[in-house]
Amino acid sequence: MSPLERRRVEETLAQTLAHAAGAPFYKRRWGSKWKRVTTVEELSRLPLLDKALASRHQAALLTSPRPAGVGTFSSGTTRGEAYSDPLHVPVTAVEREARAAALPDELVDDGYPGWKLSVISVHHGLPRTTPGPDELRVPWLHDLNALSMLETVLRQPQPDGRQVTAMTIGSGPLKVFTSWLAQRGLEPRKFGVRLIGTYSYRLSPQWQSLVEERFEARVYDNYSLSELGTPFTSCDACGLLHMGHPPLAIEVLALDGPGPAPRGTPGRLVFTTLYPFTQVMPLIRYDSGDVGLEGPICRLTRLRGYQVLGRLRHGLAVRGQFVLNPVAVRDVLESSPLVSRTPHPMTRLGLVDSIDVGPPRWRVALEQRVAVLEVEVRFDPDVYRAQARALEESILEGVCAVDPTTSRWARAGRVRVRLQQRVAALTERYD
Repeated sequence: MSPLERRRVEETLAQTLAHAAGAPFYKRRWGSKWKRVTTVEELSRLPLLDKALASRHQAALLTSPRPAGVGTFSSGTTRGEAYSDPLHVPVTAVEREARAAALPDELVDDGYPGWKLSVISVHHGLPRTTPGPDELRVPWLHDLNALSMLETVLRQPQPDGRQVTAMTIGSGPLKVFTSWLAQRGLEPRKFGVRLIGTYSYRLSPQWQSLVEERFEARVYDNYSLSELGTPFTSCDACGLLHMGHPPLAIEVLALDGPGPAPRGTPGRLVFTTLYPFTQVMPLIRYDSGDVGLEGPICRLTRLRGYQVLGRLRHGLAVRGQFVLNPVAVRDVLESSPLVSRTPHPMTRLGLVDSIDVGPPRWRVALEQRVAVLEVEVRFDPDVYRAQARALEESILEGVCAVDPTTSRWARAGRVRVRLQQRVAALTERYD
């Protein structure tokens, strides 16, 4: 974090821990350890919390009885890993008021000249708040209504004559919506949307370029976890992600140990929610399962920049460094039409023709000191051997061009791309 962010966090850290210590879960795990924590570095004296553990002990994480209302849900499954229950983080009116009262001045005014469209997913149960005067919220479901509703809202002016000019939407729905418009011969640039903010996973350069071309809009990357409620958004000045509001305590821990990641190397992103913005269910030292790289402090915003590299389990880490970086792998695979994708529910239902809106399929492994990237493809590599070799070389070259660690291992002959044919089953679960 930057000195400015650190000061804001540590001003409330003692109060945050004292409040959280009232929850039965923390009371049992911490004892009196929390009383000796006054800085972000000293948070390491407390044990980590991950989603699987939090989902199993939800009632014990509450500092007071669960209030009525929806709050925020984080799904109980993530890419095939099942937890006992979805994690339900209550969000009370008092917490919302505290967040609104502490908003920086530049975020209070509406920066959009027209209506802002927020496309919400029922799988990320956002708090039940009343939209502001310049905001529309449209639910996202895996059915034709979601697509038609989006098109209708963007195509037609609102009753007062204003047009939607900015849109916040999940990366997956944005890919599906863009493909659905294309298959019907519609030009989304005519809708007038000029700013698009994404959430969920990061769009690859292939998809960001396609969306920006079709909509003639600027796409802004966004990293967020529904259980935390704080977005990290991309900065025009430095090109990295900055922490939004409400503030969080951020730790970047080593990929293979409990200590901090060496500066300039990727690390596990660990977050602590702060009082008074989170009160009923504080999440202290919450291991996100994601990996990030801490960048420099932005000269314009005075905030620390971060790059998010994806899920730890989707890449291959050796001795504290990624040999196969999941962001680099995904970006390269997204750019190839020969790589197999997981069928999207909209595709399986016959609502969207494209088979390229789902995530690419790959696995990583360390086999006899060789990093293996196994990629599922749409052809038989034993039949089309020349094409298979060319694709393997292209994938390896692309990943090496992005990640210097992969490049060093490849020069030593310790990285291999292996292709595997896959026959997609329509009954397969979408991750």
